[in-house]
Amino acid sequence: MEDTEIVQLYWDRDQKAITETAAKYSSYCTSIAKNILGNQEDGRIGGGSFRWCSREACSGL
Repeated sequence: MEDTEIVQLYWDRDQKAITETAAKYSSYCTSIAKNILGNQEDGRIGGGSFRWCSREACSGL
């Protein structure tokens, strides 16, 4: 999915925006976090790989 389509999903407040963002950017963001922190484990959130999630889904992290 193109970025403009993902942005439109956010403007439409469509929950699919989160899934599409994760599908497109989760590995990229994990790589950035690893490079900044110098440690792959520190680049992980809640014991799993970096992920985009809604406030409700991530409230336990």
